[in-house]
Amino acid sequence: MQRATTDPVQEGGGHPAAALGVLVLSLGLALAGLVLTVVVRPVWNVGQWYFAVDAVDAVVYGVVAWLLLARSRHPVAWILALTAVGGGLAAVGAQWTTLWFERPHLPELETLQMMQNTGWVPGTFALIVVVPWLLRSEPLDALAKLALALGLGLIGWTLLTRVTDPWAVPGGDPVSPFAIRSESWEQFVARSSTWQNAVLVALGLLAGVDVLRRRARLTDAGDRRALSWLATSVLVLAVSFVPLALPDDWAADLPMAFTPLVHLVSQALYPAAILGVVLRQRLWGIDLAVRRTLAWWLLTSGLLVGYVVLVTVLGELVPADSDFTPILATALVAAVVQPAHSAVQRAVDALVHGDARDPARVVQQLGRSLGTATRSDELLAGMLEGLTSS
Repeated sequence: MQRATTDPVQEGGGHPAAALGVLVLSLGLALAGLVLTVVVRPVWNVGQWYFAVDAVDAVVYGVVAWLLLARSRHPVAWILALTAVGGGLAAVGAQWTTLWFERPHLPELETLQMMQNTGWVPGTFALIVVVPWLLRSEPLDALAKLALALGLGLIGWTLLTRVTDPWAVPGGDPVSPFAIRSESWEQFVARSSTWQNAVLVALGLLAGVDVLRRRARLTDAGDRRALSWLATSVLVLAVSFVPLALPDDWAADLPMAFTPLVHLVSQALYPAAILGVVLRQRLWGIDLAVRRTLAWWLLTSGLLVGYVVLVTVLGELVPADSDFTPILATALVAAVVQPAHSAVQRAVDALVHGDARDPARVVQQLGRSLGTATRSDELLAGMLEGLTSS
């Protein structure tokens, strides 16, 4: 993979104070959402799954944004910060809306309630239609520029329809101060939602395919592996919106929680993919910090996902003893911590160092390069080739 040239404006320096502010704000919003959840004690339904998505966005992207923004001014770092803060605002807005309906004597806070439907949009959409095109070392080509323009247009269009939605609260007044009180506009907004999600999925699939196209041109195994992670993450995140892009009668055949659950899976993949590409491209001089964070993130998110899956499966298999289910799931997850840590560390080492993580393989490869040399200049060239290729 061609290495990026150093750009002092975007790569290096960073904004440590802003990064810390994003981390504190995003984690604080996630905590506030959880506190409101404890106060409200809502019935767990598909709406609460979306709240979980927003709260997890605030936490995971807040941490990754802090790591990158403290060391870089690259646009991707700012997009991750926007995703984290937007997710946190959406999470708090959702739970405050529920609380206000139960206790109407509290302040309505219309703008905060509006965040439930709008706060997450720019960051999450950008993860699908903007970030994949920017995580590259080569200049943007014509396709990338066109796709970025379409993606930014989609984000603007979606935000416009959501903040002007005249009936954001069923049976009540709109919460947005920019609402257009028109029945025809209401119908247009309702129709736009499906088309917006359809365009989002299409642009996401295009971005994923482009990442695979760039991967196919590479020869370095580590670079190819990093882009494989990125392509998979983008495609999973784009596919999570498929039910929202289908007609209602088609979407009815899919589980209502499909979108938030698949989105939660993407949250374990996408941050790791971003950090993996940063590692391979040696961006911003943060190899060691990103390597440690990547290993920690893969292990933690993998164990959390495994725990949730085990609790769900065991809850179906052992419904009579609800107290036993989490205990058994915890024991099983604890049993795989050490093997999982070793496997994750090997995967990260392979991504960062390639064959160089295995000294014996490096020596073997160097021996093959030297064995074909017949002259002193070929001997030197073979040694350099063997060392650089590992």
